[in-house]
Amino acid sequence: MHTLRRPHVDATVLGAAPLLALALSNSRVDIVATQVPPGPGDPSTAGTWRSADGEVDLELDGDGTYRLRLAGRRRPASGTFRADGRTVVLYERSGLRTHATLVDGAVLEMAGRELFRVLPD
Repeated sequence: MHTLRRPHVDATVLGAAPLLALALSNSRVDIVATQVPPGPGDPSTAGTWRSADGEVDLELDGDGTYRLRLAGRRRPASGTFRADGRTVVLYERSGLRTHATLVDGAVLEMAGRELFRVLPD
């Protein structure tokens, strides 16, 4: 008799971004074996994005790299990203891939959270 088993994820090797994505589980999360080189910077997504409660802070740089800071975590997650239209994919150094969606150019939906663009002072 065959039984269906869900894949097991060992959370002890994951950084902040993967744990956030797994905990909120509304996002599409995949484990990949290789690091993806950064994509070209996209002016529509580059910049700082923050959740309304200030607990999630995502910096997408024009060179295709990112840093993700979560409240309560000492070290930020980092890696590369690629943007294609409304889709942004974060590739963390641990191998985790997190998908985000750009909505109306003003909201980035990621791991069940809404991040808003932070305008420069």
